[in-house]
Amino acid sequence: MIATQSTLQSFDTDSSSSGYECFFIKHEDFGIKLYASEAEANRVASRQRTASKHGLGPEVLSEVIEYDIPDDLSVLIARKRPNLGGSVLYGYETEVVEIRREGVIEKIEELRIKFRETVGHVLYDAAPSNVGFKENGELVCIDFGDCSFNNDF
Repeated sequence: MIATQSTLQSFDTDSSSSGYECFFIKHEDFGIKLYASEAEANRVASRQRTASKHGLGPEVLSEVIEYDIPDDLSVLIARKRPNLGGSVLYGYETEVVEIRREGVIEKIEELRIKFRETVGHVLYDAAPSNVGFKENGELVCIDFGDCSFNNDF
């Protein structure tokens, strides 16, 4: 599944969010993670694929591609994440998970331990906003940016 340019043309501002390194758009039953550079998007997608193979992250649904950003979306992104402003961003499609506050804090340390033991890397930024629940109820990491892994994964 590869989102078409029309997907970005029909984005819903209520379904967007951002972290420090990423801008996320939810579209129907998948999401698009957008990054400033192709190298960064590939690095993050690779981390997420590795985590997903071990049940510790959402599935990556596409390869990294270049997205031409519509003007109205570009303005929104620049306002929320000035470091991501521009008419071209790089990203990939991802499985969407449920973000919720209840029941998260107690499970985050368990997720961090699983990450370290299974993948061999420390999950530094395991805040409630950087994790989510898959349909099967498992808590997974959703932030695979350099800040979350201290550039060592």
